[in-house]
Amino acid sequence: MGLTSPNLLYNWKRKLVEQAEAGPADLRQTIAAFNRMQARLGRFVADRTRMLAAISHDLRTPITTLRLRAEFI
Repeated sequence: MGLTSPNLLYNWKRKLVEQAEAGPADLRQTIAAFNRMQARLGRFVADRTRMLAAISHDLRTPITTLRLRAEFI
């Protein structure tokens, strides 16, 4: 699979696909850097998803409390 492949970042299950480090030294270094970048981006997306879920949960509780109070008025 080359660097121009449309499935470079994600396979059909949307999982990160690490590229095999093969070829000349400069190409192996480039692929290694790309794989590291891909891993960092994957961690960023996972962290962002967890953060947004926590924020959503934290906001939902007070909003629900306010809504219930408003319904009883």
